[in-house]
Amino acid sequence: YAKGAERERQLVKLLREDSWVATRTAGSHGAADVFALKRGRRPRLLQLKAGGRNWPARGDRARLSVDAARADADAFVVFWEPRKPPEFLSEAEWPR
Repeated sequence: YAKGAERERQLVKLLREDSWVATRTAGSHGAADVFALKRGRRPRLLQLKAGGRNWPARGDRARLSVDAARADADAFVVFWEPRKPPEFLSEAEWPR
């Protein structure tokens, strides 16, 4: 948990440096780990995977997708492996 929470804080910092308004959803037990807003851009709901390339379970991805649709937002899974930059994958790039 601690490693994931630290990566979430790092992701929020990275997004803020790119002029996004971003916040963690710590403790919410929701589908998204981070919400991000930016003028002129669609809102984003992001689920972060900090340890490796293991995709979230199909049900978790579906929940993230439904939540994003309800908020008129885009859903992303973000893989952030050690010593690599984060990789943002939109729904179109998710496995079916």
